[in-house]
Amino acid sequence: MQKSYLQPSVMLKWLMFCGAFGLLSACGGGGDNNTGTTVTDTTPAAFSFTAQTNTPLNQLVTTPAVTVSGINSATAISVSNGEFAINGGNFTSSNGSVSNGNTVVVRHMASAQNATTTSSILTIGGVSATFSSTTVPAATGNVEALVNITFPLGKAKTNSNTIRVTGTANSTLPLANLSVNGTAATIADLSASAPGKVSAALSPPDYAVSWYADVPLTANADNTLTVAVTDDAGNRNDKAATVQVSRKFAPSTFSYDATANRLYAVVENNDLVSIDLQSYEYHALSNLQSAHNLVFAQGTGKVFYASALNNNVTLYSTDIETGIVNQVHTFSVALQNSQFINLTDIVYADVTQTLYFMLVYPSSDRALYLHELYGFNLNSGVLSLISSDSVGNGPRLETNKLLAVNNMLLGFTWEREGLISIDPATGNRSLLIDGIAGHNMVLAKGETDNIIYTAGFAGVFRIDLTAQEITNISPEAEQDIYVTEQIQSLALDAQGNRLLLSDSTAGLVLAVDLTTGERSKVLSSGVGDGRYLLMPQFIATDTTTDTVYLLDANTNANQALLEVNLSTANRSFVTDSNALPDDIAADLLLDKARNRLIAIYYNQIVAIDLTSRAVSTLKTNSGAAGIAVQTFNGGVIDSVNNKLLISAFHTDNTLIELDLITNQHQLLSITPANTNAPVSGIVDIALNADGSKVYLLSQHTGVIHQLDRNSGVAQVIVNECLNASGMNMLDTDYTTLHNIIYNPYNDSVLITANAVLEVNLADNSCVAYGNNDDSYIDVSLTSDNQLLATEQNKLLHYDRINNQSVVISR
Repeated sequence: MQKSYLQPSVMLKWLMFCGAFGLLSACGGGGDNNTGTTVTDTTPAAFSFTAQTNTPLNQLVTTPAVTVSGINSATAISVSNGEFAINGGNFTSSNGSVSNGNTVVVRHMASAQNATTTSSILTIGGVSATFSSTTVPAATGNVEALVNITFPLGKAKTNSNTIRVTGTANSTLPLANLSVNGTAATIADLSASAPGKVSAALSPPDYAVSWYADVPLTANADNTLTVAVTDDAGNRNDKAATVQVSRKFAPSTFSYDATANRLYAVVENNDLVSIDLQSYEYHALSNLQSAHNLVFAQGTGKVFYASALNNNVTLYSTDIETGIVNQVHTFSVALQNSQFINLTDIVYADVTQTLYFMLVYPSSDRALYLHELYGFNLNSGVLSLISSDSVGNGPRLETNKLLAVNNMLLGFTWEREGLISIDPATGNRSLLIDGIAGHNMVLAKGETDNIIYTAGFAGVFRIDLTAQEITNISPEAEQDIYVTEQIQSLALDAQGNRLLLSDSTAGLVLAVDLTTGERSKVLSSGVGDGRYLLMPQFIATDTTTDTVYLLDANTNANQALLEVNLSTANRSFVTDSNALPDDIAADLLLDKARNRLIAIYYNQIVAIDLTSRAVSTLKTNSGAAGIAVQTFNGGVIDSVNNKLLISAFHTDNTLIELDLITNQHQLLSITPANTNAPVSGIVDIALNADGSKVYLLSQHTGVIHQLDRNSGVAQVIVNECLNASGMNMLDTDYTTLHNIIYNPYNDSVLITANAVLEVNLADNSCVAYGNNDDSYIDVSLTSDNQLLATEQNKLLHYDRINNQSVVISR
């Protein structure tokens, strides 16, 4: 409804009427008979953009966000000579709509000419504002400066809408302007609070500054961030430094449209996108919110998915052309006390135009698990319980995954080693075939109705139901780079003679050649090439080359010892995985003096020569020459004295010392300063710069001990480290203490314990960085005090000052 206004003559008469009969409530409009009708208001409050000056030539320039306010209904938005993005989404120049509270940013391409102004006009609900940028004046020469980006490193990936890019700059003249992709940076004198060191390009530099810029990132795209600088004399460098930051992620699950050769997929933040497998371009459609499984219904032009909240199940559809979301159907199910619903799969049968989806009611007792298969017919709108313990006969319904083949549904047996059929008309179930090795996770229809493909821990199988033949076309045991862990989707690309599968843990969509079984990468959430990371538990860094070594010790795949090049993010094998011990890993250390890595396992310590790549055993905890402890745990190398110190979790008041030259060992006795509190449960240790102090991290008591190596006395120096919420991050009741390292740049120790903790050794004060739900496993430092951290399936560059991280290898 548009706003209306009284003509002046009418307004005068109305005022005279009210003046004569001022006591009548009708004139005031506030009587009890007021209908209370809300007037639709689509005209927002005024907004504005600050003009930007000294912008680099021919680069995208972006405004800070403005918030739409003053409306109570969606209103139109458009832009001239530019693009806009709503709520951190994709940029577009097409007309759209916004709602109250939405945020909007505008960008345009700055002029290719010096001292030239470019203007964009954003209009929201009839209210307009101009955004202008003026390029730098004609320069007299190049800026004599070195600009260094300290965060993020190299190539990076993040799911954030914005990133705080930090860095340093050395210049002979004061800098008039520094920007990143057109976003002006905040410049400050270099201070000790900046985690990076300045690399001197000039001798000496006249001006050294630190800087940061909060730069918006385009979703589902690769972003190149470019730093431009201008000094007081007008000299400039429009490409002083660059870094790549991607927000493009591989799907966790997908549905394949073979006709269009396109995936409809769930990516980071549960966004629904379509992905063209020719161009690999992403197109945002909608957000699945709490749903995780989806199906493209061929012939309907829609993607369907379902969500389960409490005892309510709701079916939704998204139009693949418009992205419009509709609620298709909702219903409730009865739940017992403490019971909940898992919606494990949804499929579409085009023969009957029916959606089938599986509800699972978990229990601690397998016998109490309940599976219910529902069908919803798109023509009639009728919902039916198809099969369950009480509907249909045959083997118990215990499958999480479904496959529609003509008038029949297929699923797994409980052990995932057999296939069953489910008759939608009766709910009856029959065993079709058994003996498929491994824990199979997904199903796909093959070239004919009698050919089925499955994939799981043992590999990818082709199943001929007529001949009752099972063939492993891509055995897992033969894979070194593209191993799988949590496969979510599988589909046949007949034209490409391949299968497509997604692994949510690895962040990959793989292609499996149907002839050779060879696997190749189609889409990736990772950074860099090579064997992807599953569980990089331990990290060691060569600070002379900034080469990173990772021990990826995952229970669902062979462990891998990998070398990561921080410049390219590429990963390569240090040694054959089969040469590593079949044991539980406890630590990874770099023995630089002997050009080798030392891997500590619970029952043995091995060395990996970085030249020959050979693996040799240094010590075990058994036999006459062994070390008499139950397990080995974290260690540290004393490079000054050529010693390896090792903790023994189950042995109180004891450290192990191994001579790295003679390979002789001894047990070192620790004297607790408090004789009533033994030094116990030590999971990892660190050594200060001169080797006089050892820092011991106790998982038993949640404390950090300082051991004086001369006296052998250990005292507790930290027993509490509070985060922003007041939680003690050393309290082992709700945190897990993993590793500890010494930071020579700050004379501190860093600890991983659901967050990164830093203890200042000058006063033993402790700071907890990050959030309660962080899951950092190990940390390491580069040559310029940049913090690297490992999480499940990724290596991170962690900015502890600004509490942000990016993936730099995965």
